[in-house]
Amino acid sequence: MNKKDTILMKNSQKGFFHILSTVYEKLRTDGIKITVKKILKNIDYKLKGIDFSMQELSSLDIKSENLKYATICGSSSQETMAHVLKTLISFDKDITNGRFIDIGSGKGRLLVEAANMGFKVLEGVEFSHTLCQKAKRNLKLLKIKNVKINHIDAQKYIFPSDTKVVYFLNPFTDRVFKKVLTNLIDSSKNFIYDVYIVYRAPIFKEVFSSFDEFEHIKSDLFKKDRTEFYLLKREDHA
Repeated sequence: MNKKDTILMKNSQKGFFHILSTVYEKLRTDGIKITVKKILKNIDYKLKGIDFSMQELSSLDIKSENLKYATICGSSSQETMAHVLKTLISFDKDITNGRFIDIGSGKGRLLVEAANMGFKVLEGVEFSHTLCQKAKRNLKLLKIKNVKINHIDAQKYIFPSDTKVVYFLNPFTDRVFKKVLTNLIDSSKNFIYDVYIVYRAPIFKEVFSSFDEFEHIKSDLFKKDRTEFYLLKREDHA
């Protein structure tokens, strides 16, 4: 998928045909037992009123001037999220003690997975009020309390001093990305930790090349999902 397709495509991950194709792919790659287990978990979520379904950007109440720079409202499989988080933990045994921030957090699915993996302090940054409210409801129903959801444009978000992980699932194009990364660098003078950056579906990874502060530490491919990992050292470690 090229950049133009990523920016302009409609979110096709919905509807009966998508459900059938997803189930078929899961059966092919995971087998019947694991696939049935996942289906039952999703049914349980539905019965409890938990909503992690895909949603088109055009259907949301977004008034930000940066809406035109947003990419599709994407998601990841539980296996991919777990794999990425385990990779993070392998870098630093104390990584779960710092603040985990998901930029473009949507309905909070990744934050739930991170909480289940042992990350103790989490934040979501999301510019749709509707998605923020749905995330808060999902977290409440799942009884996860160590998460803060921020309804704010990512460009205006101020990174806390205890930031340890910043996660991006290709939430926007390079224009906004540069500004968010600049804010992250500017905030690093107050950081108490080195910061790990996760960039899933890294369509605009060349943005990192325009900054000297980010050290590329790993490229990872898991079930056709690519992730790039970077490190931003706090000033006294640079």
